[in-house]
Amino acid sequence: MTRQRASVEHFAGVAARELDSLNGLISLLDEERNALTQGNAEALPGLIATKTGHIQALAQLAAERAHVLADASVKMEAAEIRDFLAGDQPATETWERLLAAARKAAGLNTANAFLTSTRLTSVSRALAVLAGPQPDLYDPRGANARPAAASRSLFRG
Repeated sequence: MTRQRASVEHFAGVAARELDSLNGLISLLDEERNALTQGNAEALPGLIATKTGHIQALAQLAAERAHVLADASVKMEAAEIRDFLAGDQPATETWERLLAAARKAAGLNTANAFLTSTRLTSVSRALAVLAGPQPDLYDPRGANARPAAASRSLFRG
């Protein structure tokens, strides 16, 4: 087996593990979306902890993939990676599936961030209604709008 072939196989193996982990993250992001849309706040801490684990694993796999490419003198550019994998159809297919899964995960994560932001805005508005009007503490110039109350000395001598 040539060194080039061994590098391609190593890369393909890492990419396959990365794809498995990314698919797990996609499932988790779907669960997170369901919890957000259903208002199930109790489920979120566990999902976030699991999501963090997936992201750490993906970072390690991406670093390993980058190391394989560096050892093979391949730049982290789409065209160079495709050229590197050109003779190996299964490796190329795994790489393309990995790229598609990464795009899907990014889209889901963006959508979940939007849902989270929307929920937070809604909760903030509800809290503002419950708390009622709040007095302005500063005037338009930034000065204290309320005069300071006369202070009493704590020491009486």
